[in-house]
Amino acid sequence: SIINLSIIVFLFVTSSSTALLEVAGRSKPWSSIFAAALVTALLSSVFDSTLKASGVDGEKLSGGGLIALCIVQQFIAEVPILAGIWIGQTGPAPLRQRFGVFSPLDGLSIGLGSAAGFELAETLADPNLASVIPLLIGDIAGQLALSGYIGCVLGLSVFRREFRMAVLLYAML
Repeated sequence: SIINLSIIVFLFVTSSSTALLEVAGRSKPWSSIFAAALVTALLSSVFDSTLKASGVDGEKLSGGGLIALCIVQQFIAEVPILAGIWIGQTGPAPLRQRFGVFSPLDGLSIGLGSAAGFELAETLADPNLASVIPLLIGDIAGQLALSGYIGCVLGLSVFRREFRMAVLLYAML
């Protein structure tokens, strides 16, 4: 079923993010990437249920309302990366090593896990919406690309603090 496929893709993305770091000679436990995915899935589910409770139908939005909805959803997907930056700069030593974002690869891997959690929550919320497998794979690929890119940029802004504003401004173009 589509839900089983979503769970398999979710597990593949979180484990391959850990493998990406290992190949690059960095170590970050899989639990940090899995935690990012779960936090994003939870926040996305809460946001979607709040929208449904208030009577907002995302499929009927157009123009500015649709853009605002997309921006909020993307921000939800980036919350674990921003939390990782904050933990990396202010958290205690064990949490810093496990969840901190110090480089572009850290941001990329947390972003990929976060995107996988977001798509899992979206698929579980409305499995009929993603009844076509190519549509689901396309959604996951797009979310992974965007969240991975933003995570990489945020990680680069931490890694090269002297160019932080230039990196962030360039990425917004």
